[in-house]
Amino acid sequence: MTEYRKCGNCGRWGGAASHKCPPIWETQILETEEDDWTRIHAMDAKEAAEMRAEKYDEADHDMMDGEIITVLVRAMADVAGKEWRYCVSGEPVPTYYATEDAKDCPHTPQN
Repeated sequence: MTEYRKCGNCGRWGGAASHKCPPIWETQILETEEDDWTRIHAMDAKEAAEMRAEKYDEADHDMMDGEIITVLVRAMADVAGKEWRYCVSGEPVPTYYATEDAKDCPHTPQN
């Protein structure tokens, strides 16, 4: 049986024997005063921009309230230095939970 675990390098979950980390991208948020590029493992530049925005929003920013940020992305392996520019926004996603035994549900009609 294949061991399913989180990679200590890229943070993704997968089969230990078959896992291969995605490429490394460098990202920078223009709205911050930081000049440093943050490295992110992602399948493509768009995913890297979204993942960087998610990390940014974890620090009590207002992306769920409509804040839009600009993220620059470049591939670590690209010696030509091409950069992509993304406007990134977010939205809260509701989560629903179902319980099979509905007799304890407060809104179940009583017969």
